[in-house]
Amino acid sequence: MGLIILSSEDMYRAFLRGIRKQNTSVVKPAYWNPFINEVTLKWVKGKLPAIEFTQKRIDDLAILRVVTDGTELGQAYEPIDESDLGIFEIPTQYTQTNQFYPFSVDYPLYLHGLNVMFRRRDDVWREARIRKSDKTPMMSKNPYRVPTTSRIYFERIKNQIRRIGGDQEDELRLEYIRYPKLIQYATGTANSDPEFTPSQNTEIVDLAIRTYLEVIMDPRYKSFLQEEMIRSQNN
Repeated sequence: MGLIILSSEDMYRAFLRGIRKQNTSVVKPAYWNPFINEVTLKWVKGKLPAIEFTQKRIDDLAILRVVTDGTELGQAYEPIDESDLGIFEIPTQYTQTNQFYPFSVDYPLYLHGLNVMFRRRDDVWREARIRKSDKTPMMSKNPYRVPTTSRIYFERIKNQIRRIGGDQEDELRLEYIRYPKLIQYATGTANSDPEFTPSQNTEIVDLAIRTYLEVIMDPRYKSFLQEEMIRSQNN
């Protein structure tokens, strides 16, 4: 697109330039804000299936990576304590302004898990492997797969992670991708800028332009616009 996209206003202006190449309509910020956030989430999710396979995908989502290991690194939080015997609550706190701080009790909202480890307090972290539902019967009969004190598995049930095996580990090191910060643009008011790099913002804007142009070409959307115009004329 030629220009460096840093702020929410940059994104908005670049989007308008893009759609005007093929369409003269103007999308107001009140409609653009939820749209660009939907597109941003779509862009993030498009990176998830192969996140560990390419360096670019790792780099693209690095800003969203969260680790609950109690270190002082950025995006690090206190380990998650079990709420019942081997049951750990997945973070469901969503902070719109993205004011995340180390050791906060308000974990960023979980989007996609990367890996899981457990430990007893002040002990060493022990790797855990996911137990898939279709493999459970086989694992229970295979002595090399059955859970033990040293062979730990986990499974996700609703918004919880359940430890299977182990030896009373009561802390969870959850590494995951959080939801992206909301982008907000409004003329003359405080805005919320994107947290990604300029090149990543450009990718998001390009996706937003393609998505928008696909939508307005849909006959159902054209019919909706006609109904809205008739309704506004009658009011």
